[in-house]
Amino acid sequence: MVNKVNKNLKQWTPGEYFWLDRWARQETQAQAAKRWRVSENHYLFVETDREVMGGDKIYPKLTPSPGCLCALARRRHGLGLQKTARLLGTSHVTLLAWERSSDPRLVSAWKRLGYSF
Repeated sequence: MVNKVNKNLKQWTPGEYFWLDRWARQETQAQAAKRWRVSENHYLFVETDREVMGGDKIYPKLTPSPGCLCALARRRHGLGLQKTARLLGTSHVTLLAWERSSDPRLVSAWKRLGYSF
């Protein structure tokens, strides 16, 4: 069976919600687990859609930056940092800088690969 990548970056799985929230805050998984008051293992499983957060947690509304959505595109594309940088014709350092600054060149590159923002 072929795993089809969802290229609509406006639609997130529950795990992607938590990943986007953590990415935007520049937290480690350990820091996010502490903030959500759950174990690190549980948080990892939530972020990878293997468990749900549950409980009476209040989920803040997310408005991810274009750069954050580019990082999500990289995550969904599944190549990792180095291979994605090569695919886009740049270095991994530049790729990370472009993600953090929401560089329009990076947004355009993901759009050319079929991702919608």
